Amino acid sequence: MASYRPSTPSPHASHDTGSAPSPAPPVVVGVRGDEPEVLALAAELAQAYEAPLHVVHAYWSTVGTADLYLGQDAPSVLQEAGLRVLAAARRRLGDQAPAHVDYSLPFAPPASAIAAASKQARIVVLGTDDASWYERLTGRTVARHTALHAKCPVAVVPEGTREGSGDVVAAIDLGNVSDAALRFAADISSRLGTVLRVVSVVLAGQTDPGREQQHARLDRAVHSLRHLIPTLDIRTEIITDDANRALTRATETARLVIVGRPNEPRMAPVFGRPVATGLLKAARCPIVVVPVETRHDWLHF
Repeated sequence: MASYRPSTPSPHASHDTGSAPSPAPPVVVGVRGDEPEVLALAAELAQAYEAPLHVVHAYWSTVGTADLYLGQDAPSVLQEAGLRVLAAARRRLGDQAPAHVDYSLPFAPPASAIAAASKQARIVVLGTDDASWYERLTGRTVARHTALHAKCPVAVVPEGTREGSGDVVAAIDLGNVSDAALRFAADISSRLGTVLRVVSVVLAGQTDPGREQQHARLDRAVHSLRHLIPTLDIRTEIITDDANRALTRATETARLVIVGRPNEPRMAPVFGRPVATGLLKAARCPIVVVPVETRHDWLHF
C-alpha cells in the first residue's frame, strides 16, 4: 500500500526516544475531509489505549474520475487534495494528538485501504458515508464494508456527535449474548473511567417471563465482568419497549453505544439489521460494532 509520511515531522508525530517503537496495535482513523468528531474520538481512544494513532486518507482514480480533470493528471490532482486533507487532520488534532501519530495516503479504493490498515488495528474509527444511516453501515459503503468485515471493533461516528461524559452502553440480547461486545464494553468503560450500562430490550409484543427472571439472566451475563474488573461500576437494565426507540433514546445521553455485529450468525434478531436500521438513522453518539472474533488479548483485564 503506497503511503505518505510527512517530510517534515508533525509536532505530534512519533519520535525516537532511544527505545524500540511501541508494539501496541494502533487506533486507525479514516478521514475523508474535515471531520472533527471522528478525529476527536480516535485521539481519545488512542490516549485511553496508550496506542499509536494511524490517520488514513485514501484517494483513487477511475476512468470516470479522470473525466472530471480534462487536461490534468487525475491521480496527481487527487493526491494533492489528499495531502491537504491529512494536513488539515494534523492541524485539527493539535494538542489532542497522542504521542505517536502517523499519516498515510494510499492510492487505493477507500474500503480496501481501510481494510489493509485495520488488519492489526485495535479499533477503527470512521465517519458516516454520504447516504442514509442504514446505507452508511449496511449498504455498499466504506463504513458498511469495514463494520461488517473487519476483525476488530469499528466505531461509526455520526456528524454532529456531541461531546459529553455519559456512560458507555452495551446493548445485548439475553437470548444470545455477544461475549465479545460485553468484554469490549467493559474494557473501554474501564479505560475511559465511565459507568457501564448493560441494557437488554424486551421487544414490545413478546411475552414477558417476568422482570425478576430477566434481571437474573442479565446479571448472569455480566457475572464474569464483575470479577474481571471489580472496580468497574456495572449497572444492568431491562427495557420493555420497541428496540429501535429504546436504543435511540440511549444514544442521546451515552458516550458510546456498543453492539454486536449486525447479522452475525450467532446473534438473535433483536439486534440484527432491522434494529440497526432505526438505531443508526437517529443515533446521537458513536456506535461501536464488535465482531465475534475480536481479540481478547488486547483487553485491559
